[in-house]
Amino acid sequence: MPPTRFALVLAVSSLLSAGCGASSAELDNLKRRVSTLEKRVRTLEGGAPAGRGAKAKAKNKAKSKQKPPEPMVTPSEDRGGVEVEGDAVKVFFKGPRRRWPVPGVIPAGEYEILATFAEDQAATAAGTATVKSDTKTRVKCDAAMARCTAEVLYEQ
Repeated sequence: MPPTRFALVLAVSSLLSAGCGASSAELDNLKRRVSTLEKRVRTLEGGAPAGRGAKAKAKNKAKSKQKPPEPMVTPSEDRGGVEVEGDAVKVFFKGPRRRWPVPGVIPAGEYEILATFAEDQAATAAGTATVKSDTKTRVKCDAAMARCTAEVLYEQ
């Protein structure tokens, strides 16, 4: 089993054992994303995708000697659960390297809350939150104030 596929299986089983049910559409989306990541890994490791010539293969091989990029999240990272209440259409937690869609399980840390209060609106800064390891955090969003607040509910 390729390492990325193994990571997906491990992540999905962890989510399901933590009581987070995933729909078949979400699982299909995860599978598509893993497939895309596997293609990128093969490219970074020196294997050129179909349709590229020998020149591209040589270029990729030279690139493969470079230090691989640091993973965004390591499996050993501490994580906490986040749930959302209120008027927001979409909520994201913006960290130093990426945005995390919530509700969900995300790495522990300090985040800026980005929220959308209407379908045709862009996400805007709506507050800040701290996610602690092995805790559940609730985000309450109020469209009238265009603000979201976070509170720790309990340790998981």
